Amino acid sequence: MIIPGGSDFPVESPNPFHGIYAAVARRPRSGEDRGWQPGQRMTREEAVRSFTTWNAFASHQEEDLGALTPGKRADLIVCTDDVFTCPEERIKEIAPLLTMVGGEVVYTRGDSPLRSLEPRGD
Repeated sequence: MIIPGGSDFPVESPNPFHGIYAAVARRPRSGEDRGWQPGQRMTREEAVRSFTTWNAFASHQEEDLGALTPGKRADLIVCTDDVFTCPEERIKEIAPLLTMVGGEVVYTRGDSPLRSLEPRGD
């Protein structure tokens, strides 16, 4: 089954890690809500796929987007934590340190050790 992920921006944050956390934990980011039905949890792999490969498939862009494979755009982020191994509660706090679109660095967080990878305006 393919379940594409996303947000209802501008109603909620477009941060994909908030959606991944909700899919994995089946809890809101703060507080408790008994309506979240823990039996509908996704694995971490399923939740990440829902925002990457499955989302590309649902938008008919799977030939160009959704995975780091030869021939596809090199759109990727380097994160502050590993979504697959960090404690569940930390998933919602993950943030990008570096963003690449089409193989080009377009964002580097100010305190990131990856700042040296930014293109220089020579």
